[in-house]
Amino acid sequence: MGRAMTARGSGLAVLVALCLSFVHGQSTPSLDEAWKALQAAEKPFAKGMEAFNQGRHQDAASLFEKCVEILPQHAYARYYLANLAYIKADHGRALAEMERSLGDLDFMAELDEHAVKLKLKKIDSYERMAAAEWNNSLNCRQSRELEAIDDQLIDERSRMELAARKRDEARLRRKAHFAYFLGNIYFQLQRGPEAARRYQEAIELDPRHADAHNNLAALAYLARDFAAAAGLLEQAEARGLEDNVNLKLKHLVYEALGRPT
Repeated sequence: MGRAMTARGSGLAVLVALCLSFVHGQSTPSLDEAWKALQAAEKPFAKGMEAFNQGRHQDAASLFEKCVEILPQHAYARYYLANLAYIKADHGRALAEMERSLGDLDFMAELDEHAVKLKLKKIDSYERMAAAEWNNSLNCRQSRELEAIDDQLIDERSRMELAARKRDEARLRRKAHFAYFLGNIYFQLQRGPEAARRYQEAIELDPRHADAHNNLAALAYLARDFAAAAGLLEQAEARGLEDNVNLKLKHLVYEALGRPT
């Protein structure tokens, strides 16, 4: 972590500078190694995203492939490799990348939690050091500095707790979208039952995933299960997704059922 902190004076300044920083710690070696690999992949991933958004697909593919060379479990890089293959209608490659991507999502979440634990461990350490400084403080100026440090640490814990809740919600939405996209690949490969299972998985993970509702209803319609198709579209509407329901599909379904369109 650099030079050891002194008990007073400049030690306070160092403590303030470091208390909110992200510093590596000792933990499960495999997770530590994977976390370092993920950080090493940050730069090519960011460049890959830039190239992808600019439509430079070959450059993007090369950069995302570099990411998975650094960290084979890099689920996000594999997701974009699957997208690039899908754009080229290489559905076999898209399927392989997307199945691996979805399978590695939980590992990425584990890495994220590992990073949070490292940060909390450092905050705990700084809190203990601040307490020791407080016990040794001799003047009002040092006491005020220590109070400011304590306030910063409390604020950081609060931010981390709020971020954790948002992170959990985002993970579910991301996993739902990954399942949905895998369903699309199965659909292109004319593997309807597997596509349906993935769309259903997406809905279970994120009940407000409108596209998963629409696509699952479309599969039901193609299978001539018109009642099931109508039920899925009505379920989407009941969940407040009426603006995103496929109206052309709804018209066809209701027409097949002999209901007013």
